Amino acid sequence: MSRARVVIVDDHQLLAESVALALSALGVETAVFDLPRAASKLTSILALTPDLVLLDLDLGQGIAEGLALVAPLVDGGCRVLVVTAWMDPEAIGAALADGAVGVVDKSAPLEHLIAVATACAQGVYSVPRAEKRRIDDAARRQRTSRERELAPFAMLTLREAEVLRCLIRGENVAGIAGRAHVSEATVRSQVRGILTKLDVASQLSAVALARRVGWSAPSE
Repeated sequence: MSRARVVIVDDHQLLAESVALALSALGVETAVFDLPRAASKLTSILALTPDLVLLDLDLGQGIAEGLALVAPLVDGGCRVLVVTAWMDPEAIGAALADGAVGVVDKSAPLEHLIAVATACAQGVYSVPRAEKRRIDDAARRQRTSRERELAPFAMLTLREAEVLRCLIRGENVAGIAGRAHVSEATVRSQVRGILTKLDVASQLSAVALARRVGWSAPSE
C-alpha cells in the first residue's frame, strides 16, 4: 500500500502538532496546515495533495467555515475526517452527508483519534451504522425542536421583525422611532405585539429568546 499523506487543519496548534507527531511515529506522512498564512484555505489545502484531511469545523470563525470545506475537499479527491469539539448533531450529520468519512470528538483520548485517523488514511474506516443512526436521530430531534421554537417568530409582521432586530442590536424605543420616522407610541405598540406573539414578558426576554433559538429577521 502506498504511503498516505495526511494534512491536519485545526486552529488548535498544540493538538495539531501532537496528532502529527503521533501519526508520523506510525509512519504516516503528516503535515500541519498553516492557517494564518493561507489566503484561500481550500486551494492551499488541495495544493498539498492530501489523501486524508483531519478537519476541525471551527477554524476561528464558527463551524460554518469548516463545514463549507467538507464537500469541496471530498470533490477534490480527499478523504475528510472531522475532528471537532463542536459535536452538534445537525453539523455532524451535514458533514457526513457532504462526504466526511467519520467524526471524532476532540475530548476523546488521543489514542482513539490516532486509531481512527490511521484507519481513515488507509481507507478502511467508515462510521458504524449504529453511530450514524444515532447522529441522524439526534439531528432530527434537534431540527424539530428548533422549528418548534422558531414557529412563533413566523407570526411577526415585517415591521415587528425589524423592531426586534433593532432591540437585539441594543437600540431603544426612541432610537427605533426616530430612525423609522414614526412615533414612539407606534414602536411601543409593535413591541407589545412582539411580546404577545413570542409569549414573553419583556423586551429583554424577547431578545434572549431570539438569540437562543438563532432567529434572524427576514429580508423585506
